[in-house]
Amino acid sequence: MGKKTLCIVLAALLTASTLAVAASAAEVEKETSTGTKGTIFFDTGDWNSTKLQFYIWDDTNGMKATKSGWIDGNPWGSQKKLGGTLREDLSGKDGNKGNVFESYEIELESDHVYCVIFNDPDHGQTFDCCLTAEAFGVTADEVWEDYLKFPTEPSYAGTYEENKDKYNEEEAKKVIRPSEGTEKPDPVPTPNPTEPQKGKIFFDTGDWNSTKLQFYIWDDTNGMKATKDGWVDANPWGSNKKLGGTLLTEVSDDMQAKGKVFESYEVELDPTHIYFVIFNDPDHGQTFDCCLSVDALGDIAYRTGNILENPVDSEKTAEEAAFKKSGLGAKLCLTSSGKLQGSTIPVGTNCPGEVATFIFKYLGQKEKISGEDIVTKDIVKKAIEAFGTTADDVWAEYQKHEGEENYQADEAKAVLGLSGSENPDPQPQPIGPALGDVDGDGAITSMDSFVILRVSVGLESYSEDQTKLADVDADGEITSGDAFFVLRRSVGLTTPYAIG
Repeated sequence: MGKKTLCIVLAALLTASTLAVAASAAEVEKETSTGTKGTIFFDTGDWNSTKLQFYIWDDTNGMKATKSGWIDGNPWGSQKKLGGTLREDLSGKDGNKGNVFESYEIELESDHVYCVIFNDPDHGQTFDCCLTAEAFGVTADEVWEDYLKFPTEPSYAGTYEENKDKYNEEEAKKVIRPSEGTEKPDPVPTPNPTEPQKGKIFFDTGDWNSTKLQFYIWDDTNGMKATKDGWVDANPWGSNKKLGGTLLTEVSDDMQAKGKVFESYEVELDPTHIYFVIFNDPDHGQTFDCCLSVDALGDIAYRTGNILENPVDSEKTAEEAAFKKSGLGAKLCLTSSGKLQGSTIPVGTNCPGEVATFIFKYLGQKEKISGEDIVTKDIVKKAIEAFGTTADDVWAEYQKHEGEENYQADEAKAVLGLSGSENPDPQPQPIGPALGDVDGDGAITSMDSFVILRVSVGLESYSEDQTKLADVDADGEITSGDAFFVLRRSVGLTTPYAIG
């Protein structure tokens, strides 16, 4: 099931769930020469309604669906009361909460925009929802199974890493409502997160197909380095760098490796410590820097292709590595030339201290090549955002350097935007419609979602300003995913984006 299908099905489920009911699609699809035929279902939940009516229309050409096929959609309400069939074999069973009604068979084109109204005459209530041919054949159980894959599926790694604070299986299950027996398997007891854990890490050499790979792992919390016999003092740090990795002749399919894979010796990691690893490829004279934690045990790292500047000496570089499942990459840092690089903030990092140290070390200095100031207000602002801290917290850390050479209180306050006070410069307030409010009516509604869906399939076009409001996930495209997130927001559900 693709991401587009997931968005559409979830949009239908989430819209109805806020009204204590849910739409589900479960009929096997049938391909025809002109489109896809199937039926859709509606679960009346704890209302247990005795009637349910479906009104389905094709917004692409203004047609409405009837039992005999598509006819002109004006007046739109004349066929609204086509009744659904009560399915006693599905009602209250297999995860359904109440009486389930099935629509008449409809034929949908893959490139058309459809909408459906579910009308409950017993309770005088209607429920609006978007619809596409991709909804046929997708069940709540399939959506639930896909949702459970987000933390571990490599293809979802980027999305999950950006939104893992929103991942909530308990709340998602209430919305998706899978059948009993589809719970996430947990055959292995969950390890105590405070106890040290043992394991190995792996490295995929990609298209280099290297013959050797060396691991150097160290504990930045206590200055120790890993060896085959355990942890020893890390000075000099390079003395055991060349502990070789074992070339694996058999690689599991879930690793999705592109080249030869090497396995490290077993290491024991403490969840409360900060670790780093350098993968060294002697065949190509290249090293790859990466953060490490207990989350990466059993995980496979790969070359990202990103070139990293040495944080202290801008003339030295290394290539970045990142773990596929855990998402750990190079440490987020500010380099001596004022660049932000890396993506991972290790557990326990003093984020305001990182920015304060950069200001203290390089304030007033010039970059070697460009001759520009290394520390500027713009660079500091971006660093504060990247590290998730505040100007006040950075200033508090900077003051710890008072009395040391190069301590410049007024200049530091200026680049922090404090301007001689303890509060940052006021941020400009946004002007105009909020993100997602494409019709500019001052509210996020299902109509915003519907219009975005029309734009995503080319039925409408937007101005540049409207496009910015519609592209809520900022991926540069207007897609059904943008419509999905706006739909969630319109019914009061959370999203990973600042919609509204």
